[in-house]
Amino acid sequence: MKKLLSLILSAILLFSFCTFSASAAESYPYKTDDVLVRDPAILLYDGLYYMYGTGLATAAGYGCRVSPDLKNWSEPYNVFIAGDDFDAAGDFWAPECHFYNGSFYLFATYRSKTTGYRGTSVFKASSPLGPFAEISDGHITPHNSDNIDGTLYVDDEGQPWMIYVSEWTATDDGVG
Repeated sequence: MKKLLSLILSAILLFSFCTFSASAAESYPYKTDDVLVRDPAILLYDGLYYMYGTGLATAAGYGCRVSPDLKNWSEPYNVFIAGDDFDAAGDFWAPECHFYNGSFYLFATYRSKTTGYRGTSVFKASSPLGPFAEISDGHITPHNSDNIDGTLYVDDEGQPWMIYVSEWTATDDGVG
C-alpha cells in the first residue's frame, strides 16, 4: 500500500511539474537574446522582473516585458498608449518604472507636439503593467530644449526628485 501511495504521489508531482513547466514556457516564450530593447530599465516587484524600454510597445507609447528569472520573457505589454489628443509627436523613449508610496510611476520621454522638444513626463498606475496615465500635465523638464531620460531619486529625508539629461542638442552650438 505504501508503494502504491508513493507511486501515485510521485505521478502527481511529476504531472504538476510538467504542467507548470509547459505553462511557464507559454507565459515566457522569449529568451533574453531574443528581446530587442534600447534604454532598458528593470523593476523587481512581487517576485517578477518588469523590463521597460524604448521599442517595447506595439503602438505609439510605452511597453514592458515580464520575467520570473531575467532569462525568459513574456510577450510585450502596452502599459501606455498615446491617444490622438496626447501631446506627443513621437520619440517614445526610455521609460522607467518605480514603485513609490504604494503606486507605480513611469518616468518617460517623448517629443511634444506643442514645443517640438523632447522632455520627460510622469505617469502613474496601480499596477506595473498599467495602464499608466500622465499626471504631470506634460513635460516637467524645461520646455525650451531637449531634456530626456528622467529617473526617480529619493534622498535621505524621503524627498523625491527627478534627475534628467539635458541633451547635447540643447547646447547653443547644437553639437555638445
